[in-house]
Amino acid sequence: MSRCLAAVATVALLAAGCTPSPQVSASAPAPGATTPSVSAPASSPSAPSTASPAAPSSSAAPAAVELKATFTDTTSTPNGEKVKLTRGQKVNLTLTNHGKKAWEMHNHLDDAEYTVEAGQTMTFTFVAEKSGRFELETHHPAIVVFMLIVR
Repeated sequence: MSRCLAAVATVALLAAGCTPSPQVSASAPAPGATTPSVSAPASSPSAPSTASPAAPSSSAAPAAVELKATFTDTTSTPNGEKVKLTRGQKVNLTLTNHGKKAWEMHNHLDDAEYTVEAGQTMTFTFVAEKSGRFELETHHPAIVVFMLIVR
């Protein structure tokens, strides 16, 4: 009888799994979702900071990439920068508008449109869910700000 109970207990443990379930944050965006946040208005132009990976994490997921771009009324910095990403990698895109008009950026990876009003800095978060080459570009004027290469 005790062997039968031990066998049933062992099968129950194996069926339930031996490791705890992963924790999911309620504030985490859904895969592929774009999450904007607004920062304080930009007061003066600063040197642009472009792609820089975040500190390595202990999980199997690739580290998030921080992309930053600044705009004036007619220009974008960077302009055409290539960024290599791993499929499933999180991207935090910070856009600062030093111009006098709103800028709209189109993300061809997830077909999202981002609008940054004059004097604002906004951060958008998305996940590189598809492999390929994708532009992050503006339409007026037509500028490819980043070329995302996802593998």
